[in-house]
This record gives sequence, structure tokens and C-alpha cells, in this order.
Amino acid sequence: ELGNFGGRQDQYAACFGGINYLEFGKMGKVEVSEIKMKESHRLELEKNLIMVYAAQRTASGDIISDQMERYKKKQGKTVLALDKTKEIAQEMKVVLEKGDLNRFGELLDMGWKFKKEFSPLITNQRIDEIYKAALSAGAMGGKISGAGGGGYMFFYCEPNKEHRVAEKLKSLGLEPCGIKFDFRGLRTWKI
Repeated sequence: ELGNFGGRQDQYAACFGGINYLEFGKMGKVEVSEIKMKESHRLELEKNLIMVYAAQRTASGDIISDQMERYKKKQGKTVLALDKTKEIAQEMKVVLEKGDLNRFGELLDMGWKFKKEFSPLITNQRIDEIYKAALSAGAMGGKISGAGGGGYMFFYCEPNKEHRVAEKLKSLGLEPCGIKFDFRGLRTWKI
């Protein structure tokens, strides 16, 4: 309706809340499966995650349009990167359910490398600088939210190194914060 291309993951995440595995099928079919984690694993995951606002985002539709064009034309590494990203998501579901959080961090890093192959608009010099700084301080991997090009980034840190990563990000003028999952999802009310 708005004429802006974009994904649907963010909307589903907000509506359902929690930690979910989303499968988007043909004809608009969407399957939402809860990723079942032990509470101790979930709490450790929350403790080791850091989020920062990286940069003002340009129109995400431009990034998605570029990505779609590259996919249609089978340009560059876009098709391979999209396939690999799907494989990584499938493995992430398994490792989260097992509580293998270090592997989750490694997969985030792999996912970021493939995501950058979708379109050159996904990252820029500042985003790359932030990512490199976080890794140098103890982050195992990270991701930019949505289509990329700006917005929020989050990082999974080696256990007990999240404070080092936060300090490094502060030195870049950023304001890191922790993450707490909301399991209730979208709520509405009438007065």
C-alpha cells in the first residue's frame, strides 16, 4: 500500500513476541514456530547480547529493490548468499534449542558476511567500522536490523565480555544497551 518494498519478519516478530522461527512459503503462507529454550540459556543469551543505534537508515525499500533486482538477474553472489542465509537460519534454530550459544554467535558472524552479499547498499564504512570494533572487543558475531543501510545493530558477545564490547562501542560515540525478549507480543486495548 505504501509502495515501499520490504520484508515481513519484523511485523511477525512484533506481533508474536518471543523467540520464533519463521517460515515464509508460497501464496503468502507463514508458519511461526516457537524456539523452545531452557530459561538459563535464554537468560545467558540476553546477558550476552548488546544493541546499538548505528546510523540513520535510508529508505529500506531501495535496498530491498536492489537486492531483488540482483536476485532476478542472478547477479554476483546474491543467490548463493540468500541460500546460505536460509541454511544458517535453520542451523540457528537447532543451536538455540540446544543452548549452544557460542555456535549461535559464530552463525551470526557467518550470516552477516552473507547478508552483505545481498546488496552493496546493506553496509557502509561506518557500519563496517562498528562491526570490526565490536569483534575486536569480544563480540562473536552480529547483525544489522531489517534491510540494512543503517538502523540498529546487535552483537552476541563471548560470555563475560559484553562489558568490553559495550565500552568499545561507547568509544565510537554509540550508546549500547542490553536486550530483553518480550514474550507477550502485540497487545491492544480499548478504553
